[in-house]
Amino acid sequence: MSVPPGQAGEVMLRVQPKARPFTGRTRSYSFQVQVLAGEDDIERKQGMIEVNPRFPTWAMWLIPVLSIFTCLGLVFGGRQYWVYRTGVRQTATAVAIQTTIAQFTPTPEATGTPLPDTPTPDLQGTQSFIDSQNANATAQALAAENVATSTALAVAQQTLSAQQTEQAVQAQQTVSAQQTQNAAVAQETAVVQTVAAQTAVAQTAEAQQTETAATQTAQAATATATALARLVAHYPLTTDAADVTGKQDSMTLTNAPFQNEGVYCNGVYPQSGDPNPCTISTPNLNEFNFNSFSIQVQFNADEFKRMPVVVGGRSFRWIGFELNADGSISLLTNNSNRESCTGAYQPGEWHTALLTYDGAVGRLNLDRILRCSVNFSLNHNNDRDVSVINYSNATIFKGHVRELYIYNEPIVPILIISPGILVTVVPPVISP
Repeated sequence: MSVPPGQAGEVMLRVQPKARPFTGRTRSYSFQVQVLAGEDDIERKQGMIEVNPRFPTWAMWLIPVLSIFTCLGLVFGGRQYWVYRTGVRQTATAVAIQTTIAQFTPTPEATGTPLPDTPTPDLQGTQSFIDSQNANATAQALAAENVATSTALAVAQQTLSAQQTEQAVQAQQTVSAQQTQNAAVAQETAVVQTVAAQTAVAQTAEAQQTETAATQTAQAATATATALARLVAHYPLTTDAADVTGKQDSMTLTNAPFQNEGVYCNGVYPQSGDPNPCTISTPNLNEFNFNSFSIQVQFNADEFKRMPVVVGGRSFRWIGFELNADGSISLLTNNSNRESCTGAYQPGEWHTALLTYDGAVGRLNLDRILRCSVNFSLNHNNDRDVSVINYSNATIFKGHVRELYIYNEPIVPILIISPGILVTVVPPVISP
């Protein structure tokens, strides 16, 4: 999606059910946010989105836990049943013993004479048998109880170990899941903060640009109105040599055909003796002010070469703009004075040159940027023509020129307002 400057946008992401895992831990998928500002490179920001399973991991652990409790119930239930059966057998044995004792015990006489205290030999043997049976039963019960206790302890120990292992695994998985979630949340938060910061920067920049543009537009409108009022001449040089303001006569064009959206000069100096010399020159300009003027022209050089682009004055050469063979540029003043400037030109490309003078300082702008300035008093001898020829060193421009403007005012370069910022959000692609 595209978000205009000063606005925000959201992209909703929906995960299909078939893409969710059946069980396991929460999974994280990456997505990407691309931000494109004007014609700059795309900025990419990474983020994470979490997808939960259909059944959580802890639910799957209930199965072994329930199995353990079932086994423990079977063990302790069997033990209680064994104790119950042992008690039943002991009760039956005691009843049988009491019956035997009753059979061997004599009843008293009717006269009430008590029985003798000394038991008979048969009763002593029976008591020994009873004691032996009771001892064996007690030993068996103790042994069975010890076995049951040992088994219960072993099962309890195994259960405890399994629970501890399960708790450790769950704790580790919980920590890992929490760390992953925290990392994803932190990364997503960072992405959101970055996008928010960029949006804020874009809004601030747009507001500043709007305010600056309004101020510059007002200033430019004022400057343009003033400049148009003081426009001396405008020669488009695309189809003819006429001045569209009607204030000046047409330019002199010799061996200068109209092509490539301009007029072409072959670089042959008029006094070289060549049969096809080139001349591109204005007439003596009416109402030209030597103490306050601007000369602007667009040019497209054929090659790297030392040559003039525009020169004011045929005999005195009071100001001019010159190209150098290494690609640098120079400002010419008062015939032969040369000032080296910053900036460079490229053959085969259109450039815009602007010369201004305010009565004290001469300035050279190339492609709407001030490249150099110099203080000087202009010597003109009332020489009011502008051409592409420097008669002081017999050099001439080779290439195309067009859009020659001459003002009685030191104008400023044409303003360019920067475009807005475009934000593009690309949703992620989640594989099933």
